Amino acid sequence: MKNIKPSELIRLAIKDLKTVESMPDKYAVDMGEWHFKVQGTYMNMNRYYVCLAGSVMAISLKATTQRFPEEFPEVENLLLALNNFRNGEICMGLNQMEVKLPAGIRDRNVCNYYVNKIRFKNDMLDMADYLESFNL
Repeated sequence: MKNIKPSELIRLAIKDLKTVESMPDKYAVDMGEWHFKVQGTYMNMNRYYVCLAGSVMAISLKATTQRFPEEFPEVENLLLALNNFRNGEICMGLNQMEVKLPAGIRDRNVCNYYVNKIRFKNDMLDMADYLESFNL
């Protein structure tokens, strides 16, 4: 995963997000938490709350405890880049990945996950296609 292209990283993250969404007893999506364990009996709180990057931590990186990006030093920059990408901040995400910005590349609007989950994922996949058009 270390040498992954930005477009591939986004596609992987969306795949992992769909996986955690399909496991509501173990995960809840909260774009404000990396990979946060909440325990308790109220409203089935014995699960992890994960953001887009947290989904990658959970599925691809197989995190089994509460985790933060700095605990994955080889891919920390990728996890932080995903946080930028999910907000439409392509240039900041590419900088985080230490990718040279191609001429003409622009940030994009991404629907907020809480407003429309399907549109968020489609916007992210559109972003991956956009990045791929720059060979990224």
